[in-house]
Parts: sequence; structure tokens; C-alpha cells
Amino acid sequence: MRYSIQEEDAIELLNLGFCKILFSIEKYNGPEFNPWAKTIIVNTIIDEFRKRQKEKQLFSEKDIEDLNQQQIPFNLNEAEDKIQKEELIKLINNLPEIQKLVLNLHVFEGLSHKEIAEQLSLNESSSRWHLMNARNELKKKIKFLFGQVKMMLI
Repeated sequence: MRYSIQEEDAIELLNLGFCKILFSIEKYNGPEFNPWAKTIIVNTIIDEFRKRQKEKQLFSEKDIEDLNQQQIPFNLNEAEDKIQKEELIKLINNLPEIQKLVLNLHVFEGLSHKEIAEQLSLNESSSRWHLMNARNELKKKIKFLFGQVKMMLI
């Protein structure tokens, strides 16, 4: 559900991933099945994103560098105590699709910006920009939900 707003879309992505797993099960020869399967499902989500992407956002390198310099270190301690997992998923799902995807890949899947850029056919700096915008948007929404909680998001 982190990658999709609607449950039906999430189910569709999961089913596509499981189909790919079943069709390539003979290629599996590792000791751990879960990481292998997870990689296939994440790659399926990325492939579907590419198919659905209608327009790419282009940014000048100078604008992105300026934005990167504004990044703030994170501390979720205060927000973590007050926000429920379901509420956070709803906030993430309301982000623009590209920001949601970059955030999920970087924060939850642990991919580097270089890996994300390669997967999504973006510049590495664009990946950083989308992540920073996603963080800032989530920060605004959480502040709105919880008043003037002083925090820095991820």
C-alpha cells in the first residue's frame, strides 16, 4: 500500500509481482527466498511506474543544487509518538506519484539515489530533489495535523 493510493492498484501490482515470481521460479537458486521475491516485486512496481509515467519533470542543475543545500537532518522522535502507521501511509499516498515512489524506494527499500535514478531514468539530482520535496510536503502535513510540533522529518 506504500506504493499505491487505491487498494485495487496495490493488489494489481502485487499480483503482477507474484506472476513474475512464478514465471521465473526456476531461476531461483539462493538460500533466501524473501529478498529475491521482494526485489522482483519492487522491480515490478518500478516497471509499472515507467509504463504509467506520462511526463517527466525537468529541473536545472542549479535549482536542484540550491534545494539540496536546504536539506535538514531528521529526527522523528516527537512525531513518531503521535502519528499512527495508517495515518502516515495516507499522507504518503497523497504525495505526487514520483515523489511517493522515490520516497518509498529510498526510505523503505534502502536504494541509493544512484540506484533510483537508474531504475526510473532520472538524474541522480532529480531523485534527491523529489525526495526532499516529499519530505517537506510530509513535514507540512504532519505539522498541520499536530499543530506546532517541532520536528524535522526523515
